[in-house]
Amino acid sequence: MILLFSYGTLTDKKIQIDEFNMTFLVEDELEEISGFDMSQIEIDGIYYNILLTSNNQKTISGKIVHIPEEVINQVDNYEGEYYKRITTKTKSGRNCQVYVKQN
Repeated sequence: MILLFSYGTLTDKKIQIDEFNMTFLVEDELEEISGFDMSQIEIDGIYYNILLTSNNQKTISGKIVHIPEEVINQVDNYEGEYYKRITTKTKSGRNCQVYVKQN
């Protein structure tokens, strides 16, 4: 199981079913990460939030989503070419993955 910090659509059960034909466990409690800036990018006329790695201490809130290892490549494809997955640590000390802007 891959713990993924999500600040967007991957916490939405409807999106999970529509895109992956299953639901993921989404933890109820909010988590926070720092060291990132939130920005937006335009893809096909729609604006999406995207994280940029940064040296600042701005806090980003989100939830931990449990992604089965056999589905993570599908999730990477869903996020698309503008995003990459990296490892980070939440403020509570948990290791997880998060999608950030592809360089």
